[in-house]
Amino acid sequence: EDRQYLSDAERSALVAYQCINARGAIAHGKEIELQYCNKQAKALTKTCSDVEAVFDYHGGCKELYDVESIKEEIQNNGPVVSTSFSPSEALLLKCSTLKDQHEVLIVGWALCDYGEVWLVQPLHLSKIFGAPLVRVSIGQFGIDDLCLAPTNSFENQVWEVGPYFDANTSNCPQWRTRGTIGMFMTREELMDSLEQVGKIVTGVTGITIRDKAKHAHTKKSILQSMEWDKEKNNWTIVCKLVS
Repeated sequence: EDRQYLSDAERSALVAYQCINARGAIAHGKEIELQYCNKQAKALTKTCSDVEAVFDYHGGCKELYDVESIKEEIQNNGPVVSTSFSPSEALLLKCSTLKDQHEVLIVGWALCDYGEVWLVQPLHLSKIFGAPLVRVSIGQFGIDDLCLAPTNSFENQVWEVGPYFDANTSNCPQWRTRGTIGMFMTREELMDSLEQVGKIVTGVTGITIRDKAKHAHTKKSILQSMEWDKEKNNWTIVCKLVS
């Protein structure tokens, strides 16, 4: 495979979005549908020249300078980006299909026969998350001299395709594990939702239920029933959750 050339800003944006997509999957609780792709990364390079700028664009960036803080960040929040990695030519070939050195995504660490290693997700333009992880010894090639991480949890961002019904799920935090969900909507709330959904048919129409407070928490469903409650002056809507 011919190795590819990209500008420094394009390479940085791609790795930054590797990190953001991975953290989006953590916030969403499964593989995400709405990913940031190469096209979006390239468009952002008009205003963002490096990983820090991309993270700042999406809510903020933090710096990590030692092994323990990097491990803590990965364990608590998700992957980080090493901006100080300076690999050998042979190692670069394993970490990327790009011609030049660039930042890399660290997704975890492991203990092996020769000590602790960072688990690096290679940057392959054709399969951003499909390539096997590369092991880089902790402390080698400057990989943990400086890492960056977004401060945004991405829990307020939607990662699944709509149309959406927004639901208040505060009284049932584990609602996505249930078989069905019931929602109460005022006439105005229902009309707003129907503008997205359009024509609905019970037992047929597919709807993505979205947590009002945390938009990353969504679940696909099939509308089962709708009933108007005159006394409470609202609609009772029941949807069957599907995987």
